[in-house]
Amino acid sequence: NTDAVDHGTFLLRTSPTGAPIWQTYIASDYSNPVKCWDMDVDADGTISLGGDLEYGATFYSANDGPSYLAEPTEPDYGGHMYAARYDADGQFQWCLYAIDNDFGSQVVAVATAENGDLFITGNNDHYYTTQVSELHHSDGSVAEMTGYCGFFVAKLDASGHLAWGNGALF
Repeated sequence: NTDAVDHGTFLLRTSPTGAPIWQTYIASDYSNPVKCWDMDVDADGTISLGGDLEYGATFYSANDGPSYLAEPTEPDYGGHMYAARYDADGQFQWCLYAIDNDFGSQVVAVATAENGDLFITGNNDHYYTTQVSELHHSDGSVAEMTGYCGFFVAKLDASGHLAWGNGALF
């Protein structure tokens, strides 16, 4: 899918010799790309990603598995931070993304704990005007947020729900 390559994030699992095992992608629903700023692969091969998306993105699974449309309700030109997880077979597991205003937010680093929890860190626009108002989970749950901040650190449980966070957002 050339559109996914142009406007999305492409995931490819290879064998130790470099032979392709599976591939999938996260496709943008707009002309601006879905950005992946960091990824982590745990000992079981589970892939965790962090970055930002604009207007919306579809998280596809390898081999025609389940997909998920992350669709921010506040369309703007700033990115919306996201964290997502795929299993070792390239199947989409979950996504958590922000609804924010103005210039956007992004996850810039992810780290997976041995128990599957995910630590994320990121930032908001350099004008310190972005307010993340909600965190939407692919299971339909929503966490309300308050405040402005220039940066954040948060812990997500293994299923992608917010366990705690610091910075003015939490």
